Amino acid sequence: MRIREMQGLLVFALFLGLGQQAGADSLIAGERVNFSESPRWAISGTWDEVRQQLLLVDVLGGEIDRYDARGTLLGRVKSQEFRNPVLIGRSLGGVLWLEDEDGRLLRLSEDFKPQQIIELTKQVVSDQGKLISVFDWVPLGDSDFLVFGDLNKGTSSIGVVLRVPIKEPARFQILRKVDISSPAHRFFLLGQPYLAAVDDRGYSLLAEETPHVLGPGGQEFRLVRATKAGRELLGRPDLPDRVTMKTTALLFSRLEQSYYPAGLFGWKGFLYLLMRVPGTDGDTGWNLLKIDPVTTQIVWTRPIDSSAHHLLVVPGDRFWAFVEKGAVKGPGNQQIESFLRVPSGVFESP
Repeated sequence: MRIREMQGLLVFALFLGLGQQAGADSLIAGERVNFSESPRWAISGTWDEVRQQLLLVDVLGGEIDRYDARGTLLGRVKSQEFRNPVLIGRSLGGVLWLEDEDGRLLRLSEDFKPQQIIELTKQVVSDQGKLISVFDWVPLGDSDFLVFGDLNKGTSSIGVVLRVPIKEPARFQILRKVDISSPAHRFFLLGQPYLAAVDDRGYSLLAEETPHVLGPGGQEFRLVRATKAGRELLGRPDLPDRVTMKTTALLFSRLEQSYYPAGLFGWKGFLYLLMRVPGTDGDTGWNLLKIDPVTTQIVWTRPIDSSAHHLLVVPGDRFWAFVEKGAVKGPGNQQIESFLRVPSGVFESP
């Protein structure tokens, strides 16, 4: 039975202990590559598979930074046709999409020229409401987007997970509502990927009181971890009541001290969940979980050869890049010096 046909609440375990699952003793390792010139504030990236280039959006620089697989900066892309890039990604068919600060999704050619523009905050409107802000998105195949943003109707607004058709954005579907005042909503302001696609199926990581993954058809996957006392539901770390410029350092400091899901990804038929594992002496560890989205079974849990304060994960057909980022001392104040380049075959193994 496929996941979209399942009913009820499905539960899978996120094990903190590394020896409890097959393949758990296999460290995810590769070559550590230093950037010749570092991006300043990178929260999104993708691979140009044809040219073997790593594309990172530098939000503060208002540009797309192009690196080769050895970390050499090849150029910085700025354009009068899009303002201040925010997120970048590719569809299953290889189409490059970019979001700019105006809330537009732009389909780009390989030389970064806009070929199609979807103005989400203007076109996603119906009697259900009007989209007024966008925080995350991911292409679902080549026909739809999974989007998280705020929907306004009348005098009230609410956070929503939406499925938005590319050709007819006004025919959007609300998959989940999230109160704007809730911590679950604030997690989507962190700039971490909590939306993922497996082919044309969308998944959302919702950091509600009990964090869980929302799958197609409304199915929920609660996150459970093993402890010495048994299994317990994964808790959500406390965040400041408001995510502002002044609370940025406090917010990320709390995250750095917490065991929590730090990213959800889809790649070649599987889901991958990035988990932060804080050490007892203040250091940081990372685990990656490979999950079969049909059976909800964990295929493996493996540690990552990195102790960076924060990771940006960029899956690719030839390499995965784990961009290693330092502690956040304030907006735009974060060192980004290297990335761990891992052959993609590592993630295809059982």
